Amino acid sequence: MLMDPRPRAGRALILTLFFVIVTIVAILFFSAMRWAVGARYLFTQTATPTATPHQAPAATADFRATRVSEDAAAVATYNAEIGYATPAVELTLRALDVFVPLVAQGEEGTSTAEAVAQLPNATTEAQPSSQPDVMLPIVSGQDGSGTPSSPLPEPTTTPPADTHLPIVVDSPLETPTPTLPPTPTPTLSPTPTAGSPTPFFVADSMRAVVRSSDAQRALAYAGPASIFTNTLTLNNGDQLILTARTTSGEWVYGRYDNSNDFFWVRQAHARPSGNDYSDVLPTEEPPNDVRWLPTRIAAVAPPPSRTPVMTPTPLPADDYPTYRRDPANQAWVAALPQFPVQQSWNPIVAGQPLLSPLTVSGSNIVVSSSDNHIYFLGREAGNQRNRVLIDGVSRLAAAHADGSVYLFDINGRLLKLTSANDGIQDSLQLAQPSPNAGGINLIGDYLLVSAVGANSGSGRLYLVDRNDLTLLAEKAIAGADIQYPAVGDQLVYVGGSTVYALDPYSNLAEIWTYDVGARLSAPPVYIRPGFYAAAELYLADESGRITILDANTGLRQAEFALGGQQITGLAVDDERLYIAGQGFLRAMRRDNAQNAWPNVNGVPLNADVPAGPFVGANEVLVQMEDGAIRTFDKFTGASLSNFIVNSRLAAPGIVAGPWIYLPGADTRLYGVRGAP
Repeated sequence: MLMDPRPRAGRALILTLFFVIVTIVAILFFSAMRWAVGARYLFTQTATPTATPHQAPAATADFRATRVSEDAAAVATYNAEIGYATPAVELTLRALDVFVPLVAQGEEGTSTAEAVAQLPNATTEAQPSSQPDVMLPIVSGQDGSGTPSSPLPEPTTTPPADTHLPIVVDSPLETPTPTLPPTPTPTLSPTPTAGSPTPFFVADSMRAVVRSSDAQRALAYAGPASIFTNTLTLNNGDQLILTARTTSGEWVYGRYDNSNDFFWVRQAHARPSGNDYSDVLPTEEPPNDVRWLPTRIAAVAPPPSRTPVMTPTPLPADDYPTYRRDPANQAWVAALPQFPVQQSWNPIVAGQPLLSPLTVSGSNIVVSSSDNHIYFLGREAGNQRNRVLIDGVSRLAAAHADGSVYLFDINGRLLKLTSANDGIQDSLQLAQPSPNAGGINLIGDYLLVSAVGANSGSGRLYLVDRNDLTLLAEKAIAGADIQYPAVGDQLVYVGGSTVYALDPYSNLAEIWTYDVGARLSAPPVYIRPGFYAAAELYLADESGRITILDANTGLRQAEFALGGQQITGLAVDDERLYIAGQGFLRAMRRDNAQNAWPNVNGVPLNADVPAGPFVGANEVLVQMEDGAIRTFDKFTGASLSNFIVNSRLAAPGIVAGPWIYLPGADTRLYGVRGAP
């Protein structure tokens, strides 16, 4: 009998061992290959350039951009502290290269003053208990991407032929040479690493020297305004220690050395001097600059008998209530009408020519005609809402405030009207206005009226209570016929060939003067914060020159020459000054007083510019003498659009919300509306 062969018991074991051995051999083979390639024994590899190891760069402090953003944020904070309702044009940060403000603060529940004390190397100076002042936050710039691009001017060996580099000029007053105490220790944030916030610089105190004369007395007050109690009269050459300032830099807070009696004094009369921060500031940054001081507001109340410094009413976005829209003469609006535009109406206003520049507030456009009437016209349809017979004419723009309209006629009468058909409410006889310039501006409850002076070639500024047209003060202005005034923080700037900074809260007391050397050809413009100073004043004169002054001290900071071009109007925003005139439009960078557009000669125009420039978010607009309305890219100067009405202009028109209004030489008022 045949038997089945017995299966080999070791077959399964043999197969298993075989696969194990194959696996081990494969692992060893690939391991050897990897080792050989990694050691570069079997294969070659193309060399790859490798960066030389180095330490990552630290972020560079952009002090110019930082302090502009600091001051802009501090303005808003300061205004919030005192209940100041700032016009929208001042609250908006528009500069493209300004960093987002970062407020330094302590742990939860820590006050601002305590947070400041917690900063590295910060020292707190003892303050008198009689001055319970409030310290505002210290603000720094922030840029999470690393080193910011600096807005400081690049070095140049050959400036443009028509441009002057900045020139700093001292005051005509003689400055004594004092023996000053050692420089106070500054406070600086820790050295940054890449990606950390831009450092900020705060000086615990600053040395200063008093500047005073018989005409410009240095007076100390219990608070930052002349309405407070006058506590001291400072002498020329006195040495002070400053510890704070107001947001505009107009007022500084300080004391005598070795004294704890603090007071407020104008920066014009207490100039920082002899400070050295070379170990913490870039060489191009001026050490004697009040912007390195922290901001402070006083809790001391002014005497109840004094008229308070008025809180400005927010300027409605669609209104144009004064000659250059806002009291600072910036002509800066939130947005210009969008093109394409279309003419909506052009009614005949009067049987005789229109004379005055336009203004608008609420529902009323106001214009004067040579038929001795003031016309109130509807802003939506141009319909006549009212007219008032004044038995005279006005060639100057009206000013609107709280429902009233103020006019200054060619006979020197200051008139108060309303839109209701009830005639002239009040009047005040003053000197005649200049045939070339002047007008009415507003500060608080006061009217600022510029007129011809008692002597040929001089001028006069009147301060009038706008409630009852009471004359409060007048100031003789030397030089040629004076231009329309500008309003700053608490100062009024007015002049012809000499510019005056006057205090309306102290009967137009003279704070400083500046000799222009030529007659002003356009209203001055005030803006804060500035690039050269905490606040800046821009002047245009008949020689075709732009001068930048420190608005708080009157010291010249820079110049910009246009080669003799005749300037008729200025406007300003965060980054640029826009300059219009006889057949041209140009732009100047505010940070370095150089041309801002690729074409260094600006934009040539085929007619003069009696109205404008007006500046919006992205465009600049001009109204031309031949009735053309043109807009340009405000960053490059490129032409964007053009529209023309069928009339030459009789006087400057305005921009108000989506509307552009033009008074025609054909007695018609043209209403041009922008696209929705």
